[in-house]
Amino acid sequence: MHIQNNVIKKYHHLDEFKRYEIEKLLAQNYSSRQIAKNIGVHHSTVSRELKRNTNIYGIYERVTAQFKYKKRIKFHKSLFKFQVNFKFEKYSILFKKIYEKDFSGIETTHSKIKERFNVAIPCLKTVFNWIKTRKWILKPNEKLRRTYVKGGKRKRNAVSRLVPSDYVFPFWARLKDIDNREEFGH
Repeated sequence: MHIQNNVIKKYHHLDEFKRYEIEKLLAQNYSSRQIAKNIGVHHSTVSRELKRNTNIYGIYERVTAQFKYKKRIKFHKSLFKFQVNFKFEKYSILFKKIYEKDFSGIETTHSKIKERFNVAIPCLKTVFNWIKTRKWILKPNEKLRRTYVKGGKRKRNAVSRLVPSDYVFPFWARLKDIDNREEFGH
């Protein structure tokens, strides 16, 4: 809390009761500063409330104000885009169905969907960003590998970076004769 000009700043949202008080005091022709003193908020809060929540006729009604407030909260940027009109919904369903943490990585599943199904597909970087948000169908702890290096910089040689590989096999799926090291080049 911060005290300025005998008004305590609490940095809280206005509730329905305070909106009712604003409506009542406006009907009695109080100014926005007088209303702010009466309900115990800063005058700019009341000013913003009146600016944002008046109806199309320029009249402030608490019911309309509360409705607009709820609507803004519902579509706020922190509410993730998977919850409203998500165009990659089919991709997400397929990803959840095909992805197996123990057998294949995210890149493998992504390329399988890309090859086999005719659905809208985001880029791989977007999929990793979705996973980082923890709001998609897959969470960071559900990945095959805990860490992925962007572009694989400084950890791979030129051949592995320049030769495209569609599939990344987990260790258990790789050929067993490679471990023997009997063959030249292994």
